[in-house]
Amino acid sequence: MQKTTLSFACLLLSSFQSFSAPSNPASQAYVNTVVQNAVDSFTAGNGILITGTTISTTPFLSVGDLYQGGVVFYVDDTGRHGLAVALTDQSTGISLSEEETYVYATATGIGAGVINTTNILATLQAASDTQPNATYVANNVAVTSDGLTSCLTPTTSFTDSCFGGWYLGSAYELQLISSNFSTINAAISANSGTAIVSTNVYWTSTYNVPGSLSAVQAYNVVLGTGVVDPRPASDPKYVRAIRQF
Repeated sequence: MQKTTLSFACLLLSSFQSFSAPSNPASQAYVNTVVQNAVDSFTAGNGILITGTTISTTPFLSVGDLYQGGVVFYVDDTGRHGLAVALTDQSTGISLSEEETYVYATATGIGAGVINTTNILATLQAASDTQPNATYVANNVAVTSDGLTSCLTPTTSFTDSCFGGWYLGSAYELQLISSNFSTINAAISANSGTAIVSTNVYWTSTYNVPGSLSAVQAYNVVLGTGVVDPRPASDPKYVRAIRQF
């Protein structure tokens, strides 16, 4: 964690530049106003906010950290946003869809999995393909900060935060796990999760572009190597949800 030192003079200068105060600098009213403005709300740097007597920060994160119920596997340039993977599999063998229903969910890249997941669920529901599927079980995750305690059923007894918003990652998002596979897997195990077997094949939410295919296909990925391959959507594969933070 980055250590930040703030001087009182810096606070006063910021307030003098940003707020209006009584015109007489020698008056007590002037001093009181400047000091109060300084402590009301002050941004002391990227991700550091002072409100009253409270200093709050958004933590810098690294691959392998446990954060908001998942293990971090990607962090953007800010160090505060990225992607986390669930500590356990949501299925060890489930189809993406049973019916021969093509879904326009071909997006890949970071953030694409959210769009694909939404499109898949809506399309399959409209096609009455409503049995549990890979996208549904990934989207249905809700856990507390330990990543293991389910908080799906609303209750007032929880004192910990409940983190939803999980989804089936795009091909590219899930490939990112392979780039730091050992670190991520070690962190999953260290936090009492279920380690990813390097050879297991997982569904992604990225469908193959239709053409002269004999069956509806989507991409799956070997998380240990990052190898992707299109397969019939009715094939049973593993599922491991991810979420944005």
